[in-house]
Amino acid sequence: MMTSTLSKKALVLSALVLLVLWQTAAAYLHAPLILPSPVSVFQGAAQLLAQKKFIIALLYTAKRCLEAFTISVVAGMILGVLCAFIPFCSAFFELPLAIIRSVPVVAVILLALFWLKTDEIPIFAAILMSLPVMKTCVQTGFSSCSKDVLHMAHVYRLTRLQIFLFIRIPHAYDSICTGIKNCAGMTWKVVAAGEVLSLPSKAVGTYMQNAQAILETEQVLAITALIIAASFLFSLAIQVLLHSARKAGIACTRWYFSIPLFFCRQHSSGKQNDTMHGKEIHIEHLNLGYEEKKLIFKDFSLDVPASEILAILAPSGCGKTTLLNYIASQNNYGNKAYIFQEPRLIKQLTVLQNILLPLSNCMSKRDALKHATSYLEKTGLLEKKNTFPEALSGGERQRVSLARAFAYPAGILLMDEPFQSQDSDTKEKLMHLFASLQKEQNRTVIMVTHTPSEAESLAHRTLKLQGRPVTVIETLKKH
Repeated sequence: MMTSTLSKKALVLSALVLLVLWQTAAAYLHAPLILPSPVSVFQGAAQLLAQKKFIIALLYTAKRCLEAFTISVVAGMILGVLCAFIPFCSAFFELPLAIIRSVPVVAVILLALFWLKTDEIPIFAAILMSLPVMKTCVQTGFSSCSKDVLHMAHVYRLTRLQIFLFIRIPHAYDSICTGIKNCAGMTWKVVAAGEVLSLPSKAVGTYMQNAQAILETEQVLAITALIIAASFLFSLAIQVLLHSARKAGIACTRWYFSIPLFFCRQHSSGKQNDTMHGKEIHIEHLNLGYEEKKLIFKDFSLDVPASEILAILAPSGCGKTTLLNYIASQNNYGNKAYIFQEPRLIKQLTVLQNILLPLSNCMSKRDALKHATSYLEKTGLLEKKNTFPEALSGGERQRVSLARAFAYPAGILLMDEPFQSQDSDTKEKLMHLFASLQKEQNRTVIMVTHTPSEAESLAHRTLKLQGRPVTVIETLKKH
């Protein structure tokens, strides 16, 4: 709130300084033909607004701006999405859009004089200038989506639609808004420039050109001030719409989680419990790495009996996370729950919604809500269920990740150093919490760590790994 107040005060002060400088320069020159005073310009603007013909011209200009803006935004969003997800499209449009960005606006308008009607030229020029900006913003927003969160989504088997709605669109939203705001400001400038050169019968640009031809500097500046004011009001309206769109998105998210239609109805409560029984993990002669000569795992085998807690102890960079990700990617083990090094929560969803989203694909709404609420209560987060992740502490976020993993029906639980970023008290609480939840479910657990005390405290068996390719140098069993 304080930052917003300071920004408003700074804006008002900046405007006053500009007006004072303008008035000072006009008084010093004392030449209205070169630089009229602010008062005379504002009086001229008021006189123009009193003329019916000028109002009609302004409305026609606004109509052209709206048409150009709408086409630019819609086409830019479509192109941006295509280029973000289809590499061929990105490569195909790169050269044409680069050429468009390089061509001066005046050159575009002058060339369009040979091809289009005078009413169409300003719209064409504005689209040509705004479209690449919108496309770039949309493509950047979707392309820069967090790979860690996407990996979490694939592990928990979120559908493509869920990933697009709850991860990709929210992540790209700010970038999309930036593109829309830039288009809103750019459209008025280019349309006005197009009207000045093409001279449509009803346009404020035509008024400006006529005033310039008869050396009416005061009127030129008055029209310019009105164009700036109209552009500002247009941009303000766009910001209000974007703010409303954000609120509508939150409302739609709540609606999604309130409708049973979006939850799976094919799993009974009994089947959900069955999927949580520990499953055996069997890996034989695994070869895994980035290059043939730089294999991380070579002829590597691993057997984990059902319901065993296996700790993998190894130095950093040894391939522990790579092994977990490999197991997570295998379909023959069914569902896998995963507790990552960092929580990997979807920041636009509440604590409860973060847990409900994976459950929605394998439970009815009633069972999913009951399941999620139960594990939030066990992790001490029930009071935080409607809180967004950014408002939680690091330990609380990791507890949400723990609750999500244990609420998700899976026979295998993978843990990638989930306690490493916690302080000693939080770490101890999370370890006790894990132990108590594991006793209830008896899943097969592979826990990666580089802390011997964690392995000794929680695991039935510990494998010590070393080298590259990875080899097992020691096996420790808990007595």
